[in-house]
Amino acid sequence: MLPSGKENSGLLSFPVLISLEGPEFKFDGDNFDPKISNANGLDIAVADAADPVTPLNIQLDHYDPVAGKLTCWVQMPFLASRESITAPSAVYFYYGASLLHDPDGSAAQELWRADYRTITHLNEGNEGKIGQGLLLSGNSTEKRLSGDTGTEFFLSVWVLAARAGLDQMIMTNESAGKGGYRLKLNVSGNLVLEGFYGSSPSWSLTSSAALSSGVWHYVAAKIINGEARLYIDGVTVASKSSVNIRLGIGGQVFLGGTKEGTLYLSGRLDEVRVGKTMQTLEWIKTEYENQNNPAGFYNIGSTEFSPLIIPSIFTFIGVKNNLWEEPVNWDKGRIPSDHSNIRIKEGKTAELRSNVVLNKLLLEKNSALYLYAGLELEHYAELQINSGLFSGTAGDIAFRLKGNLENNGEISLVARGNKMVFSGGSPMIRISGTGKTNTSMLELDRLFVTDEVSLEGSFYILDLVALIRGRLYTNGQLTLLSSADRTAALAPLRTSEAEILGDVQVQCFVAGGFPAPSNGRGWRLLSSPVCTSSLQYGFYALKNSAFITGPGGTLNGFDPSPNNAATLYSHDQRLPGALAQKYLPIPNMQALLPLGKGFFMFSRGDRTVPDAYSHQIQNPPFSNASSYVVTYTGRLFTGRLALAVYNEDRGQEGDGFNLLGNPYAAAIRWGRIYKENIGPYVWLYDPLNGAYKVSDDPDEVIPAGVGFFIRVLHGFKSGIIVFDEDCKVNYR
Repeated sequence: MLPSGKENSGLLSFPVLISLEGPEFKFDGDNFDPKISNANGLDIAVADAADPVTPLNIQLDHYDPVAGKLTCWVQMPFLASRESITAPSAVYFYYGASLLHDPDGSAAQELWRADYRTITHLNEGNEGKIGQGLLLSGNSTEKRLSGDTGTEFFLSVWVLAARAGLDQMIMTNESAGKGGYRLKLNVSGNLVLEGFYGSSPSWSLTSSAALSSGVWHYVAAKIINGEARLYIDGVTVASKSSVNIRLGIGGQVFLGGTKEGTLYLSGRLDEVRVGKTMQTLEWIKTEYENQNNPAGFYNIGSTEFSPLIIPSIFTFIGVKNNLWEEPVNWDKGRIPSDHSNIRIKEGKTAELRSNVVLNKLLLEKNSALYLYAGLELEHYAELQINSGLFSGTAGDIAFRLKGNLENNGEISLVARGNKMVFSGGSPMIRISGTGKTNTSMLELDRLFVTDEVSLEGSFYILDLVALIRGRLYTNGQLTLLSSADRTAALAPLRTSEAEILGDVQVQCFVAGGFPAPSNGRGWRLLSSPVCTSSLQYGFYALKNSAFITGPGGTLNGFDPSPNNAATLYSHDQRLPGALAQKYLPIPNMQALLPLGKGFFMFSRGDRTVPDAYSHQIQNPPFSNASSYVVTYTGRLFTGRLALAVYNEDRGQEGDGFNLLGNPYAAAIRWGRIYKENIGPYVWLYDPLNGAYKVSDDPDEVIPAGVGFFIRVLHGFKSGIIVFDEDCKVNYR
């Protein structure tokens, strides 16, 4: 693109408006053709032709995916004029990129930061000069802007006045008693700049020509060093120099009317800017020429395609069998090379038996891909309705993803050792769609600490979440599953370079259905594997799976029962007597316990089975409670948790016992917990035998969601117990 301006000298850091339109810029939902592949037009980048690998600061202003029209601002390091002795300025415009542009991000804002205090593109949903603009009805002030104008400034705005014969305000920061400015149209349509140094105008400047009604005009004003100037369409139309040209600091900027609710503008505004750099006439003229007619401001060269940027597209048609490695099964009659774009044709099933690195992958509806080897996606993957990505064998099958995933089908990598890995250097990876993902392991191994993964579709983990580097935003979409033989966990977090943010559903398996003479109906010693931001937890998750009764019945949030017998207890070592005499009933379902404390629950079984209330609460003899799963929802605690524990030391049997709970969504080992003034034994409740298991084995495992007792040694009033990530069972 070559600027066709006529200035004799170049301009530094000039924001050029580029507007492109054509079929290649349309978005049709097909992410595999060399075109815009993001519905919001965000897959764009621009670089100086002299340094094509370094992106320039850009900001997307407007994108019409149907018309294929894209409008953006590009900060040119140096904009050479046509008559300049230097080479013409040129840039490369890239689209179909894997890194998505953020119009509100720091790189976009950096485009304006050096020269402007306030800038708004006024993309308000109505027709503007550049994309969308602000429609003003003539009877209200439609927009207010934050930001300090100062007493020396440069203003610019596109104005379309719909009527004449009235004073109409374009923009003002004038505040009663404080001063400021007014930029308006008078009854003749002339442009007027008024300065206030108090409550009344101290000076004014009026253009020699009027603005035409119904026509867009580029209007600018400048005040500096006792001089005021007005510009219309890149031409100076009025100026004044005087020691009296001064004004007060003013206040908030109003568009289309005064702060008193007068002089309303009927028409449209676009591209309002309050500058801190006093732009030259050459700059102002160039802005007008560029923004008034972007297509006439530059020349567009031919489109270039690089095989490294636009990979080959291969479609699996499966005419012979399901094998990926069979050339005849592909539309091109040959096996795809690495870094290709791959389609699995509708209704077809492919089997991948050799490791492969792809750029993009599309599974059309009712298709399937079975992995017998590793798959790495550099850019993007999409599963359409009723399609599936499956592990074809047990063992270490890895699906490594470096870009976005839209899953409207099913991903199932459930054999132990199968895993999904989020890696690569893109700042954000989004996992979206209406489908479900089931995987043995999820691994976060981004390039930088600030790189993110956002789960916006359902994700189920059977064994492990491993955080190595980056930020995992769960958005409430992540579930750690639990069953009789598999319970998912959050692996030990060994570094400060990774974190998990947002709520997680954590399942805890409650065993039952014990053979006679045992009975699944009975007590359990439990804790919560999730917490609130204040490191507490509640009990409502239990009511979704089991009947919870208590004092006061339904008035205190419990399930109804004939006796309102308590089924939830905390423990207070300060009470006298034996260990069993120190239990306190939970008073209501709103009660909270600190993270790291345990509770005792009477389990009647799964409340969702047929006739559960009758068989578990109303009509004895009660049923043998079967196994069920409790699903807790909250944040996962990571890091170090220190708890003080106490001992009344009265010489009684129950002295020194403290009921604690595993604070992690992972099993921990007794011997790895740091302890001061605490005995070597841990008390774990065994529901099968209805008794405590007492162990001093350092390798004794305390599962997630389980409570346990410790005992402060005789002769000590207190002790300390410290949980940290090293307490967790090493899952690797």
